[in-house]
Amino acid sequence: MAIKTIAQFRTEATSEIESEKPKYAQRNNVRREYTDTEYDQAIEDRAQYKLDEQNNGYIRARQEAYA
Repeated sequence: MAIKTIAQFRTEATSEIESEKPKYAQRNNVRREYTDTEYDQAIEDRAQYKLDEQNNGYIRARQEAYA
């Protein structure tokens, strides 16, 4: 597997989030669609998660195997 950059993960996350629309947030029993800012944060969070998994997933898996 090739090493990806954060920009590549953002592109990937953007297409994933776009295909999952509409996403909803709920607070005080009021359901509403995500705002643009919340969609942007969801994309960034998913991209950062994927980058972390790429960079550290193997290490965590090995640590858990020895626990």
